[in-house]
Amino acid sequence: MAGVSENTGEVKPIYVRVSRAQEVFGLHRSTIYRLSARGKITIHKLGAVALVRVDEMERLIEGRTGEAAA
Repeated sequence: MAGVSENTGEVKPIYVRVSRAQEVFGLHRSTIYRLSARGKITIHKLGAVALVRVDEMERLIEGRTGEAAA
C-alpha cells in the first residue's frame, strides 16, 4: 500500500521494513526497536518481516508524536 505525494507525484510507501527505516531515517535498528518498546512507535510483524509506518516515524522525528494518525 502506498500514497501519492501531492508535491512531487511520487509514490510514498505507507510501511517500510525496519532495515529500510534505518536508511531512510538515519536511526540504528536497535534505536527503532527501543522506540517501539517505549511505546513511541509500533512495529508491525508480518511473518518474519518487521514493518514501521512511515508517517509514524515522520511524526516522531518532527516532534509531532501527540497527533492522531490521518
